Amino acid sequence: MFDISVVMPAYNAENTIAESIDSVLKQSFHNFELIICDDSSTDRTVEIINTCSKHDQRIKLINNSFERGAAGARNSCIKSATGRYIAFLDSDDLWLPGKLKTQYEFMKLNSLAISHGAYEMFDEKGLNKLVCPPKVINYKNLLMKCDIGCLTVMLDRTMFKDVNFPSSPKEDYAFWITLTKESGKSSFCFDGVMAKYRKQPASLSSSKFDEIPKQWHVLRKVANISFLPAVYYLFTYCMNGILKHKF
Repeated sequence: MFDISVVMPAYNAENTIAESIDSVLKQSFHNFELIICDDSSTDRTVEIINTCSKHDQRIKLINNSFERGAAGARNSCIKSATGRYIAFLDSDDLWLPGKLKTQYEFMKLNSLAISHGAYEMFDEKGLNKLVCPPKVINYKNLLMKCDIGCLTVMLDRTMFKDVNFPSSPKEDYAFWITLTKESGKSSFCFDGVMAKYRKQPASLSSSKFDEIPKQWHVLRKVANISFLPAVYYLFTYCMNGILKHKF
């Protein structure tokens, strides 16, 4: 039994996944398992994972047993997880060595259900941007702005009735909405910058106009917000997005 299960979805990640895996294996906290769900990759992703797993038995490769996509892959990992605590890292992002230890101790000390952290956004062109979220984020905060980076999240699965990513656009954001709404729990920020988010050239969130109908779906179908409040939250979310990316 491991204290922490690290969830990593993977699809055609041959160029980045070895570095992501290595950043997990270099953690100063050792009692974890790394569960990687391959989502029908057609490149060398599985070969690279198998090579890494030969050198560390904490790496577990599984196939997606749910619908294809990040939500299904993460749910497959969670289904196979043995740890009380769940942490998330995508196959192109990175952790600093002290991430798991710092966050685990923070959660244990404060008996927290969920926590998040600051992270550095980078790309191959030299982008280096620090993203610092609020200290406390609750359900109503999330309706207006999503400041939780998935690569920084750790949650205590025993404090939630159901830990399952919804089949929805913006699945990680929809997941935070669901968790905080149904449990009434808030997410708390731990100190330090322990994660690095790789901004891809063709990022799914690169077109902000495309985000509007997705955000509307989450507000109406996942959060079940009535029409007029949903219009208000959508407008607020868009304004916050403009401020975040333009200033």
